[in-house]
Amino acid sequence: MASSSPVDPSVETESPHAAVTRERRLNPHLQEQLPKPYLARALEAVDPSHPEGTKGRDPRGLSVLQQHAAFFDRNGDGIIYPWETFQGMRAIGCGYPVSFLGAFLINLVLSYPTQPSVETTDWSLPLVNGCCSTAWRRIKMACCNVGAFDGSLFERLQENKKSS
Repeated sequence: MASSSPVDPSVETESPHAAVTRERRLNPHLQEQLPKPYLARALEAVDPSHPEGTKGRDPRGLSVLQQHAAFFDRNGDGIIYPWETFQGMRAIGCGYPVSFLGAFLINLVLSYPTQPSVETTDWSLPLVNGCCSTAWRRIKMACCNVGAFDGSLFERLQENKKSS
């Protein structure tokens, strides 16, 4: 059962046949708690509890994704070495085996897509500045010319994926 049936069924947030929509309810009053909740922020990770992001934290011109990756760049040179990944995983509370395996797998998987070109010689090191270009390549088909997400382009991409 839906919590309340709105006048327009196109704005219903719960589906009677999908239990997850009842378990993870959307906040219909998000616009009142967070200015422009639909607007993607480049430098700050905002939520209703922190509408202006983390106060006192300097983003240093890095996107939110780059800031998360920079946590693992312990010496701040823009290159994430396997031992820095190990140290970062230990810092967030992972044990030695998980940190060791994580450092190996993360660097192995993320090194190639974060490199600026195919000619790069060191494939074992993910780059902080390369992480956004990797994410962008995956979603650029669903964005308009100015970089904003366009739902109709996303739907068209999904339709093309289903038909191929």
